[in-house]
Parts: sequence; C-alpha cells; structure tokens
Amino acid sequence: MKASSDPSFHRDSERKFIEHVREVLADDRLRLDTTAGRRSIKTTFVSVREGDPHAERGERVKRLMMELGVADRELQQKLPVGERIDVTLKMRNFWMFKKTVGELMVASVSPTRELIRGDAARPMDAGR
Repeated sequence: MKASSDPSFHRDSERKFIEHVREVLADDRLRLDTTAGRRSIKTTFVSVREGDPHAERGERVKRLMMELGVADRELQQKLPVGERIDVTLKMRNFWMFKKTVGELMVASVSPTRELIRGDAARPMDAGR
C-alpha cells in the first residue's frame, strides 16, 4: 500500500477499519483465546466500549495541533481521530458472579504528527 500524505485518505481508512472491526465482533465465527480456552465471542458476555475513556473524540488531535502551533479547523476535520474499541469478555462463575476471561483492544494509529506538518507519512515500525 502506498503511503499517502492526504489526511482525508487516512480518516477514510480509519473509518473503514473500525467498521470492519464492528462487523467482525458481530460475527459468531470470531474465536478468541481466553483464560477458559479458545471461545467463540457469542458464548461469553461481551462488553464493548468505543473511544478513549480518558479523552473525548478528537481531543488528542486538537492537543497535538496546538502543540505544533497549527490552527486550521478545516485540516482538523480531515484528520483521523485515533479510534479505539475495547472489548471485555466475561463468563458466569458460580451461577451469579461474572469473571473476566479475556480482553481485546483495537486501536487505529495514524501518522497524525506528519499529516499536520504536511510531511510524507512513513510506515510504522517498532520504534514509533
């Protein structure tokens, strides 16, 4: 895949990725390794939380833009916001208590700093 420096491309890719994750979570063929063995997501009690629990949607992008000294609302609307989905899997224990048996976190990480500066976006590596 060719790296693009267009913020709209990254925002659309993030949106498509998160939609795909929602579809996969709704599919009963999804199996995850849990403390109770490999289980279908439909055989557990699933708790799905979207977004960052410590910040409002798009707040991190706004803070980064202020840090870099860029005040452009049009650019801010085009930038990816760093969507995140946290999934907690629980199973019944002793008929009434629920025990957490697995967790899954899905996060979209975009080269936001490079997109704000207008630089070419580099592929991610282990050091970033």
